[in-house]
Amino acid sequence: MLVPYVEIYKENVVERLKFSKSEFVKFGFLLGNYSDSDEVSITISSCSSVCDSNDDVVSTLDATSHVLSGDTSIVGLWFKTTENVDTPLIEKFCSEKVSDKLKPWRNFLVIYALPKDEAITSIHSENVFIYNKVEHSVTPASVNILQTPDFLRTFRIAVDLPVMMTLSKDTDITRTAVQHIKDLKQQIDSERTVFHINNSSVLLGIDTPVIVNNTRIDDATSAKEILKYIEDDEVDSFSVKKAKKTKKKISDEEVVDVSLLTRITHPAHSIASPVAYYKSGLTQQVQFTLPVNVVVQVNENKTPVSKLPKLFINAVCKQLAAMATCVQKYSTNEICIVRPFHFQPWGCNQFVTIIYPDGKTDKDLESERRTLHEMLLLPLDKPLLRRNSAYRFPADKKNIVYLENTHIGLKNDGSEGSKVYLVQGTYSYHHYMQDKFNDDKWGCAYRSLQTIVSWFRHQGYTDVPVPSHRVIQQTLVDVGDKDAKFVGSRNWIGSIEVCTVLDQLLEVTSKIMFVNTGSEMANKGRELAHHFETQGTPIMIGGGVLAHTILGVDFNDKSGALKFLILDPHYTGSEDIKIIQDKGWCGWKGSDFWDPNVFYNMCLPQRPHVI
Repeated sequence: MLVPYVEIYKENVVERLKFSKSEFVKFGFLLGNYSDSDEVSITISSCSSVCDSNDDVVSTLDATSHVLSGDTSIVGLWFKTTENVDTPLIEKFCSEKVSDKLKPWRNFLVIYALPKDEAITSIHSENVFIYNKVEHSVTPASVNILQTPDFLRTFRIAVDLPVMMTLSKDTDITRTAVQHIKDLKQQIDSERTVFHINNSSVLLGIDTPVIVNNTRIDDATSAKEILKYIEDDEVDSFSVKKAKKTKKKISDEEVVDVSLLTRITHPAHSIASPVAYYKSGLTQQVQFTLPVNVVVQVNENKTPVSKLPKLFINAVCKQLAAMATCVQKYSTNEICIVRPFHFQPWGCNQFVTIIYPDGKTDKDLESERRTLHEMLLLPLDKPLLRRNSAYRFPADKKNIVYLENTHIGLKNDGSEGSKVYLVQGTYSYHHYMQDKFNDDKWGCAYRSLQTIVSWFRHQGYTDVPVPSHRVIQQTLVDVGDKDAKFVGSRNWIGSIEVCTVLDQLLEVTSKIMFVNTGSEMANKGRELAHHFETQGTPIMIGGGVLAHTILGVDFNDKSGALKFLILDPHYTGSEDIKIIQDKGWCGWKGSDFWDPNVFYNMCLPQRPHVI
């Protein structure tokens, strides 16, 4: 049997392993996918941990599998060791830790031995082995270390699946619901399930030839090739009415939406006589919906189209299994509705999917999130898996009112040897005259505050809505900073009030930076660079009668040359990114941007240490 070679994406794997320094983390799973298109290979893109005190693989196996999206699976294990790494050591580890429940592709697993006391800066290729589970044999792996992962095309399947139950007086509602979800999973995992690539005439099914426009597509055709059949309008591809359509060019960022269908007719070999059951007694009909939302990521150049249906089915079934587990955990006297949320917490384009119950707050779920952070080797001081941190797909952004990250695409002619320090994450641009509210000439600091609050929302630190001017004013009255007549007025606020509102509404503390004149801003490069490097939050700055938002700095540590990335809340126009960038409403400014005749206060919000 041909032994696969191993590809390891160094950056993400090394970054995750750095979080394995805890003495309680001794080993874990290698995550990735398998390929046998041209050459047999195993690709490792990330890793997770097993934190249980008894080092039991089985106890964490299901939990890890449930959060992996689409084609990503457990492809191996890693472990820490202080011993010399050789074949007998790997054989001993595998005999103790490889569970029967771990069913690898073609029986191959990758095993990586991590030197326990070394600084984790790279992958030791000589410590990577291939374990054949059937033969119980270990061989050194042929390893290719990659700096960046291959592009993965994302397919998304969103469907509301109804579950109808008949309950009697003594029925255990939770157990019945879980069983019905398992039954639904079995129905999906069949040849009756078909997938439709939206806005195309492409249908994909198990053991079914792919036919497009009366032409059969070869099974070996790459997944990328079927994208050319997607059309650039939203008319149903199977409708009688034929509108003029154009081929749509699919960008790398675009997600391919897929519909799940069920064949009404059955294959000839499955035809059977109908059977009717009759049972008398008092019963109750209960229906609930499972909002299935699955992402499947594949290498579109290496994955043949014939493999997509099975990948889609496996992903849907995996999510149904995770939903059943969540329903069982959180349902009591009634069925708990559960929802999937997709995240990209590893800093790369790979997803993890978490099922969360409705009716539970982020505070209620903190313990569960902590377990997930530890399992996925994520930092314990950032809310990477809160519902507000969930990834938003392009289709989810269609109705967004505010522009986001307006600095992206700006040109910056910084000095030679300078370094750019920017806001980290996503923010919304709030400015004059938005929300059908006229705050021209007095509301600039309010708008800067709204931009800062939006940053904390986008990063998942809070679910508090972006406050209106009135809510901001009422908050300042409630803490005794202003008297009652301040509410509804057109009075300005400054950086101190911004700090107060952030503390009161979001429990976010801030640092205040003060300069006597605008000319002194030229000396603040090092401090501001440190803020964006360590905190990454937008800065509100107020001086004279004006307020602005600082999104970053371009700082030369040797010469002291400094430029500021400014977001100007005084803009009164429409949400036109070209105008905003071309006219300098969001742009790079020199130190002479600041008035030398006024003093400035800056509010530097600090990230809370939460998960």
